[in-house]
Amino acid sequence: MPECEVKKRDTIYAFRFVDEYPGNESRYLNAMAFFRQEQDQSSPRGFQQKSVVAVFESKLFALYRWMMSIIGPVYFQSGEAALRSAYRDTLEWPPMERLLVSKEVQLLGFAHLSRVCKNISYNFDFCATFRYLLPKLWLLWELVMLAESVWIISPSPDVSSQAVLLLVSLISPLEYQGDFRPFFTIRDLNASFEEKRGPSVFGELLGVTNPYFFKAFSTWPNRIVLRGGSDAHHFCDKDKISTQHQQVFPSQTQFLAEMQKMINANAPSGVVGRHILKHFRSYTQAFLTPLEIYLQRAVLPNPKELRLFRTLPTPRDLQRSELLNFLKLNLKFPSDRVHFYNKFTHTFTFLRWYYRRVVSAREELKRRYLDLLNSVSVALLFEGKSEVEVIDLYLEAKSQLRNEGQKLGKAISERLGTLVADMLSHISEDLEQGTCHKEQAVVSNNSEIY
Repeated sequence: MPECEVKKRDTIYAFRFVDEYPGNESRYLNAMAFFRQEQDQSSPRGFQQKSVVAVFESKLFALYRWMMSIIGPVYFQSGEAALRSAYRDTLEWPPMERLLVSKEVQLLGFAHLSRVCKNISYNFDFCATFRYLLPKLWLLWELVMLAESVWIISPSPDVSSQAVLLLVSLISPLEYQGDFRPFFTIRDLNASFEEKRGPSVFGELLGVTNPYFFKAFSTWPNRIVLRGGSDAHHFCDKDKISTQHQQVFPSQTQFLAEMQKMINANAPSGVVGRHILKHFRSYTQAFLTPLEIYLQRAVLPNPKELRLFRTLPTPRDLQRSELLNFLKLNLKFPSDRVHFYNKFTHTFTFLRWYYRRVVSAREELKRRYLDLLNSVSVALLFEGKSEVEVIDLYLEAKSQLRNEGQKLGKAISERLGTLVADMLSHISEDLEQGTCHKEQAVVSNNSEIY
């Protein structure tokens, strides 16, 4: 439940919590709540509060926000029958991997195109969150990229949770690896946080509404205060950021002007938000480009080094000092940017991206090697080679199958097995033919003697 006075009748907000099932203590579950507050003169407080919550493992918060905007009102009108009907509808949805590819889903008579919900914060209410901090979005992007711990306070759980999800989405296509809690309460603090331990080195993004956190998080270096719209003028007279971080990359003034023009023209807040997410996706990809260039040159295996029946080339270990010299000397980056990249390479967000790039490169190498194996003809492979060279090729192929077949995967292993069998068949035929020729030569020689 919200820890603040909610002005609106209905509020939708996201939160996350630790799965307390034995063995799953390190796993987070995601949730979306539809909260309703109604006047009730019979209640000592003068109103009744009730929530309906959807819990899910995926991070498709935008999809589930739409889902709760449909289920919530129907539930309060029809009761638990609405939940049963909604559950039956979701059973007809395609698997999650297909749900992301332009699939229309039905829920309680409403249709929705699920592909628009790939992004965590798609269609978020930008004007309710960071409208007055638009010029500071690049600063916020840097804080998230460096896994800085940030807490956000606003008078509404809806605003706080959307603000946290926006920050997570700013660094897309990177996947934020820190702990992010769209709505964090005192109960969460008592359960999993020690008030005096300070922020985590892994990075945390917390959305709160309770002013108590000004005291609890007083040692944190980064804080965002949002007034949260016209209902919250008593909370803070203006949005502001308190941080010790010095912005390294300049804000994009042309894009700023375009967004401000859209806002002044009263463009829908969701449209403004989508433009912002698209811009920062390109911005993040541009940031990653120098790292990609370095990995291609110095770390990832080169497909041109592939050799038939030889161990596949492997990636080199990442040398940060070498990477930083490349940025400084080859790309002529100023020292503050090199320092920023250095800090970024120590975050779990980077390590996750780096690991995926290495895995992707390995899979690409396997794919090319399989193509190479499929292009091989044993007859042409043996053509023009001596018996010793033929036997050597066979032994190399057999050795790779025996020592690396399982590691290379089922497709390559099966193709290697087929080639080894074909090679042995050709060798056996050649040996049989050679034996026949020798026997014929012996008979011919004996006939000449007689």
